[in-house]
Order: sequence, then C-alpha cells, then structure tokens
Amino acid sequence: MQPFLETIAQTLNYGDLPETWRVPDIDRFSPDKTLYDYQKDALRNAARALYLYYEKSHDWRCTEQQDTINRRKQDFANRYATSQIGDFTIKKL
Repeated sequence: MQPFLETIAQTLNYGDLPETWRVPDIDRFSPDKTLYDYQKDALRNAARALYLYYEKSHDWRCTEQQDTINRRKQDFANRYATSQIGDFTIKKL
C-alpha cells in the first residue's frame, strides 16, 4: 500500500503547480548528477505536498505568527481527516 501523504500529494498534477513550486530542470538536478526516476518522483511528491500544506489554506509569510501556523496545520489535517483514497480512510478521532 502506498503511503497516505504520497497518495494525497499525487491528487495534484505536478504540471499544475505554479512554476515557483516546480524543480527547475529536474532531469539534471546538478551539473554533475542525473537523478533516477524514483528520485525525481520523490522530489515531485515533496513539492506537491509542501504546496498543499503551505499554499492551499493560508499563504505562507516569513513573519507569520504561531496561530497562523496552527490554523494551517489544522486546515491540512481537516482537509484529509475524512478522505478516502482507494481502500484507505482516515477518520477524525
């Protein structure tokens, strides 16, 4: 079974992310390194998950207060608290 956060991240198309959230030239991660497909997939999933967390409920600001951080965490948890993806369901306790 696929990890739930990975499944959530993959509900968002990587190409639909704003350009600032995509890894530039993911095929050539650095001048000396080429990534394997599984490494590129992991970077895409990380970008999608971080985008969903930081941008979907409250735009991140470097000066934000703890209450905004807590609200973002709660919004993220609530968004997927009763989600069912495949045979897996998360229920709010």
